[in-house]
Amino acid sequence: MVQPRRLARIEKRIQQKIAQVLLRDASDPRLGFVTITRVQVDPEIQVCKVYWSVLGDEKERKLNEA
Repeated sequence: MVQPRRLARIEKRIQQKIAQVLLRDASDPRLGFVTITRVQVDPEIQVCKVYWSVLGDEKERKLNEA
């Protein structure tokens, strides 16, 4: 089992890397203003959940979900 402080650092780093990929590497024009709000990694570092939000209305959200 991973120490809580180390797990928090891992989550933060994953959040930063995903945001960086979306900002710099993803060239899909359908991507709007997506924000990675939270990352949650299980203690065994087997599963990672990424939470995100998008600026805009329901139509914008649906476009970004695809």
